[in-house]
Formats: sequence, C-alpha cells, structure tokens
Amino acid sequence: MEKYDQLSESQVESLLAAMWRFFPTMRSLAIEHLGTIAHLHASKGLPKKPLSSAVIGWKGVEGDVQSWRVGHGRPWQALCIWSTDAIETLQAEGHPIAPGYAGENITVAGIPAEAFRPGAHFRIGAVRGFLTSYAIPCKQNNDWFLNRDFKRMSHERGDQCRLYAMVTTCGDIAVGDTFELFTDR
Repeated sequence: MEKYDQLSESQVESLLAAMWRFFPTMRSLAIEHLGTIAHLHASKGLPKKPLSSAVIGWKGVEGDVQSWRVGHGRPWQALCIWSTDAIETLQAEGHPIAPGYAGENITVAGIPAEAFRPGAHFRIGAVRGFLTSYAIPCKQNNDWFLNRDFKRMSHERGDQCRLYAMVTTCGDIAVGDTFELFTDR
C-alpha cells in the first residue's frame, strides 16, 4: 500500500469511507445502561452524609474524607459507586444497610447490579469516568450486616459489590441526574 501522505484526495476519501463503515458496528458492541442518581454521599466516616448535589473533581466528591488513605481515596478510587439494586438485595436478606452506610458516594437506580464491572465507562452530565476495581469491603461495615458478615458485599460473593471509579472529566452532579453506563455486557 502507498504511504498515506502520497494518496490522492479521492483515495483518502475512499479509505476513510471504508473505515467509517465499521464505527456503527464497533459502537453497537458496547451496551448502554441508563439509570438515575438516587443518592449522593460525602463526609468523614460511616455512614456518609447525604447530599442533594456534589462537585466532582479528580479526587472525588468535594468534602469527602477517608481516614485510611492507603486503602481509599487514591485517584483510581476517587468515587465509590453502588447500585440500589445491590442494596435492595441485601436489605431483602435482612441486612440493616441503607444508601451511604457502606461509604459509597454515588448510588445508582435503574441499572442492574451485574452491569457494574471494572472497565465500564460512565457519564453523568459533564462528568466522565470509568470503573477501575471492586471496592474490597472492610470491617468498618460490620454493623450493617447480619452476623457482622461485611464480606457479603464482596465481589467474590455475588453482584452486591461496590466499585471504585476514576474521574476523567470533572463537573457538578445532583440527585436525579441521568447516569449512563457503557459496558460490554
């Protein structure tokens, strides 16, 4: 094949047209889930205090504090996101847990818990980011679980897990905003 800078304008147009034909197919491989921000939380300690709106920066929700910075609050852990679906499943099992109790900053309604996986990208208005890892439960969550079984919300025991996220574009969000999740499943 010739070098790109030696192609004629019509050859470039033909080549680009051939490449662009694949873009809709590539986009269709990603699944878009639409949900709503049901709850926002930020504060020091657990449970986190509810907010009606929040400023999201590179470090997460403005005003949120984690005591143990080794396990929480690094750039790839800027936000902790959880599904209301997961919380409702745990409540149905009898666990005395509620939004904000487990340290999550954003609780999302309308998207099934199993859709939240590391690698998925999300959009909330101007805010953009991606899910980086599962949030490993810690003993600070003992009180929200029957028999103090805080590991019930571990990804190793089902879809009732929280996830950490990295922020790639900062902005303001509020309860009721649309949460778009883009995954491969």
